[in-house]
Amino acid sequence: MQGIAVPAESVRPTEFFARTRRHFQLEKAATWAGLGGQDVVELKKSDVLGGLTIRFKGSLVITLPSGTAATTARWPYDLIKQVRFTANGASNLINCSGLKL
Repeated sequence: MQGIAVPAESVRPTEFFARTRRHFQLEKAATWAGLGGQDVVELKKSDVLGGLTIRFKGSLVITLPSGTAATTARWPYDLIKQVRFTANGASNLINCSGLKL
């Protein structure tokens, strides 16, 4: 990691995992801003983040003036147009579309 002073000690992985526990919590449950909208979620600044699950639950209605709609290989992954993660002062650690994520 750049710009972070590394202490002289080291972590013993077996002891670290034996003395820690997994912590699962819901960070945000709200209405989705929708296509073209933007949702910003700030995670609590505690613990070590080992994984993140983004879940869309509900229904999506497409109304066309005429004709039909068809899906592509990008469906439903690109419901999330862009995902950006920032941590420890470093921006855009992950910056990609939902399909690439």
